[in-house]
Amino acid sequence: MSVHKDENGKPYSGDERRKHPYKAGADAKADEMPQLLRMAKREISDRQVRREVMKTDFLGASTWDILLELYVTSYTDEKLSGAALSAVCDIPRSTVHRHLVVLEKAGLITKEQSDDGRMLNIVLTQTGHMRITDYFVRKVITST
Repeated sequence: MSVHKDENGKPYSGDERRKHPYKAGADAKADEMPQLLRMAKREISDRQVRREVMKTDFLGASTWDILLELYVTSYTDEKLSGAALSAVCDIPRSTVHRHLVVLEKAGLITKEQSDDGRMLNIVLTQTGHMRITDYFVRKVITST
């Protein structure tokens, strides 16, 4: 039987692992949870806040990556096309296209003709920008 140690070095093994006091439960105290479990719970909480602030249920990791890239570029003169988003987010073009259709219908992004007229640039709408900003503001408030 293999022996495992908790974060305090206390040994436990086999069936005891299933009954370990450091499980993710509503009754577990924050100082009793291992750091990784707290981080996982924080990720879940962040995802819930994103869904609430963005007012959508379709916000998976790829969609969020796209929105973050557009948010960052909104503070620069840089413009991103669908192909550029595909490259910087490391997401297939077809997947980016599907996400862009959904984000546009939700009013979070819009497409603008490039200055030379050769391509469409993807930009956040004012609503999209405000919602992402609100998310980060709430994240700062809840982390302090």
